[in-house]
Amino acid sequence: MIKIDSLVKRIKKKAAVDGISFEVKEGEIFALLGLNGAGKSTTIKTIMGFIRPTLGSVTVSSRNTGYLPENPYYYDYLTLKELLAFSLSSSDIKDNAKERISRMAEKVGMAESLDRQLRTFSKGMVQRSGIAAALIHEPELVILDEPMSGLDPLGRRMVFDLITELKGKGATVLFCSHILSDVERLCDTAAIMNKGKIVRMLTKEELLLASEQAEVVFEKSESLRASLSGMKTAEYDKTIGVFTDSHDIVSFIESMKNKGFGAVTVKSADNALERIFEEAVR
Repeated sequence: MIKIDSLVKRIKKKAAVDGISFEVKEGEIFALLGLNGAGKSTTIKTIMGFIRPTLGSVTVSSRNTGYLPENPYYYDYLTLKELLAFSLSSSDIKDNAKERISRMAEKVGMAESLDRQLRTFSKGMVQRSGIAAALIHEPELVILDEPMSGLDPLGRRMVFDLITELKGKGATVLFCSHILSDVERLCDTAAIMNKGKIVRMLTKEELLLASEQAEVVFEKSESLRASLSGMKTAEYDKTIGVFTDSHDIVSFIESMKNKGFGAVTVKSADNALERIFEEAVR
């Protein structure tokens, strides 16, 4: 879906991006991590074609892309409904526009604000509006630069659920975030950038191997709860997380599968990504 080969971008003779290479596969959730000024946003702007590489190449195979900038800014005299209608028309989508707008506004928690002008919105509401505008045309590739910036805990959860939904539909997602716990739960692959270079690439499997404990998440049910007697668990809105030693993950998931409980996701339970990130950028 995205292939970057030896990308260099110099700004005023300084290399904001310095010879990076990576590939985002179709259907994958890929996270770019790094401190402020690491080169993440410059990389994304190059992928989007807003700026040209100094050296190297960027190949994007998607024809239908949704994009959220780090600091979304729109004509503030527009209403949210007008913004979403503009996003649809820009993608040449005319069918069921009213229904699409209503459904998307509901998803981002802005259904009651469709007729309000953007100038009356808080930072978090503008962020939600930008996410809606990026996703309303159902893109096959979604690029989100700090999508959780300015959002409250409910907003963060909304973004998490949207990205999970996108993956379920087969979309490819590339996003930046400083919230490492969410990255760890969402991403298939993470690239850590520092001073314009990629200093570490991580798969979900590598994160789990780096962790002493793992949390295996299942859909909540009474029968599941009964089968977990004596085990350390954490309950969420619709799921239950079960903690187990990392080296026992495969056998535990298999035993639960035999009981009729399929795992929704697996994540490390002891902030492995945070430790790795600190070591990589130190």
